[in-house]
Amino acid sequence: MTVVTTEGTAERHLRAERATLTISPRVVTASAATSVAAVEKLVADLAARARSLREGGDATWHQVGTIRLSSRTVGKDDDRIEHIAQASVQIKLSNLGLVGPLTSELSASTITVTPSWALTEATRKAHEREVRIAAIAAARERADDYAAALQGTVRAVLEVSDLGAGVSSAVRGSSAPAGVEVTVPEITVSGRITAKFEIS
Repeated sequence: MTVVTTEGTAERHLRAERATLTISPRVVTASAATSVAAVEKLVADLAARARSLREGGDATWHQVGTIRLSSRTVGKDDDRIEHIAQASVQIKLSNLGLVGPLTSELSASTITVTPSWALTEATRKAHEREVRIAAIAAARERADDYAAALQGTVRAVLEVSDLGAGVSSAVRGSSAPAGVEVTVPEITVSGRITAKFEIS
């Protein structure tokens, strides 16, 4: 009996279905109270915009983070203190056509907007299953090639090890310049396994 171990991989490339905008207001002033108040106002406005998007069916979820405050010394002799208030608001969009317009609308000297991309959970799970099945088929095809080279046939599958499924975007999240058209990236769903086959 001969045992051969082969590896099988498979990938599917799918257009992103969701975009999460991470909107980060940041205000620096000489007064801690002034910095915090300014960020509180920005966060309140962003939260209201997020609720409007959800009510209109363009967004499925949003989250408002807490305001963080820090300080630093500045000036030639470190004789001044600046107070930095910042926060984060996330909005998950189902209408991907709004990524560019919202980035332009919300970006400002005190606000940065960073998109990240994803599939819906249902799509991801369906294609993870698909690539696992395809990866096993690829491993079996390699085993058949080895069997043919040895003038034998594959008699049994002895073992299968799942090396995991992966989901990755070709475009990483980065601050999008205001006014720039945003291209919706592809998401890659991949699967990888190893298998042992009996050949005789």
